[in-house]
Amino acid sequence: MTMKIIPNKHLPTTPQNATGNVEAYSAFIAWNINNLSDAKNLFGDLGDLAKDVKFPEKDHTFSCVCGFSPCGYEKVFGCDTPKELVKLPEIKGAKYNLTVDLTDGLFHLRASALGVIEEFLHNLVRKYPNALHVKKKVIGYKLSQNRDWLGFIDGTADPVTQEEREACVLIQSPNKKFNLGAYVLFQTYIHDLKAWDKTAVHEQEKIIGRGKLDNVQPLNQSPQSHIALNTIVVDGVEMDIVRDNAPFTTEKGERGTAFIGYSAQSSVLIQMLTNMFVGNPKGHYDHILDFSKNTFSCLYFCPNQDILDALGS
Repeated sequence: MTMKIIPNKHLPTTPQNATGNVEAYSAFIAWNINNLSDAKNLFGDLGDLAKDVKFPEKDHTFSCVCGFSPCGYEKVFGCDTPKELVKLPEIKGAKYNLTVDLTDGLFHLRASALGVIEEFLHNLVRKYPNALHVKKKVIGYKLSQNRDWLGFIDGTADPVTQEEREACVLIQSPNKKFNLGAYVLFQTYIHDLKAWDKTAVHEQEKIIGRGKLDNVQPLNQSPQSHIALNTIVVDGVEMDIVRDNAPFTTEKGERGTAFIGYSAQSSVLIQMLTNMFVGNPKGHYDHILDFSKNTFSCLYFCPNQDILDALGS
């Protein structure tokens, strides 16, 4: 579908693949910059590195989205930062607190085969061994029927058409550095499945706000359900985001969910977190947190592909 671009021939016309579809495998690599010069060359080379693994494997899909935290963006691009690129606030609820981390950046990789992701990472490290220091690496996958570890179908609320996904994710700005960029929130949660499995299905459905088998939202949905608290309405308009969550397993055998959400407004993502941990109204927090421990949270800005490519020149 044709992208809706601000009519200015001097503005970038190529976004990163923030609006891409969920694939069979995904990887989330949070990193710090080790050598700035090498890192800039790496960022400028990401497009070609992606082509290197896509071209021989024409039957497979692959994409790489690169995002920068406030400190990472300043290191690479200078002090002129995007308007809503901020360090996540300390969100403290009556029972649970948000775990706020700060790394320089994030790679979000999607592929139809795990080997393509591993080959991309191998090529990247081999070519730029001193550029980055990996702080966190999560390999995600899809479960049957696109369910999460809690047994519910994930991603149902996402916009469906490409035009709808672009409209809620891609920033429209007269500044070429920010135009067609996107904000992305990356989090990890570890689940207490023993406790969850002991919880009656009707209680699970009340917590989530959706039927476990039929995936239908009830008419009398609890305003404190996970779905209700993550529904943000501004001036009567529901603010959609694009999610690409992935189940994962830790080295200890723990089951978790990697949450990733893209939006043109980071304030929407932060409000969702506030609703979950503090509650809306205050005190009525998201009871999914009784079974899911937040272990990582960081906000990033993903510039357009043209800006990234220019770093390598």
